Amino acid sequence: MCLTLKIPCPFHKGVPMTVYRGIKITNSWVATSSGPGGGTPSRASSLKGCKKATLEEVLEYQNSNVVLRIQRELGVEVSKAQEFFTDLKRFLWLVANSSVECLVPSPVVDEAWHSFVLFTQEYTDFCDRYFGRFIHHSPVHQGEARMTAEDLQPTIDAVQAAFGGIPSTNWHYVPVKELLAA
Repeated sequence: MCLTLKIPCPFHKGVPMTVYRGIKITNSWVATSSGPGGGTPSRASSLKGCKKATLEEVLEYQNSNVVLRIQRELGVEVSKAQEFFTDLKRFLWLVANSSVECLVPSPVVDEAWHSFVLFTQEYTDFCDRYFGRFIHHSPVHQGEARMTAEDLQPTIDAVQAAFGGIPSTNWHYVPVKELLAA
């Protein structure tokens, strides 16, 4: 059993933040849809029974065009954009290797995913090469039930099991602009 803590969120005065297994979840992020990188969660379904590369093989993949797009879209240094892309590759590997039916990326990983998906041929080739099939990006649609901190717990449990902890602060569920400001 894991401990879930409710603490004040440093980004939103008076808004609680949940900490589950060391990953921060700003309750305002999971409860609202406030625009780019701010709120609309995405999901990915597991790829049970598909070809799977090792994490090391997936992390070796490089795509400078995607990194430069992430840099431009988020207004960060190239090194930070590369870090976001690395965490996206970790997330996609987790989708392919987890038994969890539906995984939810953190907001900054989701933004990196948006950039990668725009390079449709490269993204398709990446998925086929490393996972044997396409990993669909499935945003939560207007009118669907809002995501709660409890909805994120299976993803966080999978992250902990696969990586032995949090790979980086990019896995916290806080809005992108607030993660970048920290």
